[in-house]
Amino acid sequence: KVAKLVCHYHQWTYELDGRLLFAGTEMGADFDMQEYGLKPVQCKTAGGYIFISLAQNPPAIDDFLATLAHYMEPYDMENTKVAVQTTLMEKANWKLVL
Repeated sequence: KVAKLVCHYHQWTYELDGRLLFAGTEMGADFDMQEYGLKPVQCKTAGGYIFISLAQNPPAIDDFLATLAHYMEPYDMENTKVAVQTTLMEKANWKLVL
């Protein structure tokens, strides 16, 4: 459990209810922290993965997750452990490399 959510890169700090508490010292006098709180997201887990939708009305995902479960079951991802760790430098968007 944590007391606050902190971005270690930017140091923005949020309360657990999503309210922005700190946004650095260079944001300017007209910066309204109430406009930059965290927004609620839709979240589901399946096969050891977490699926998040930022849409207010997310598309149905249950059929996809049922299909995914069939393919992921042999790998038991929820109980895997890191065996090897390496660093790769790719000229690509990190989300496409996963």
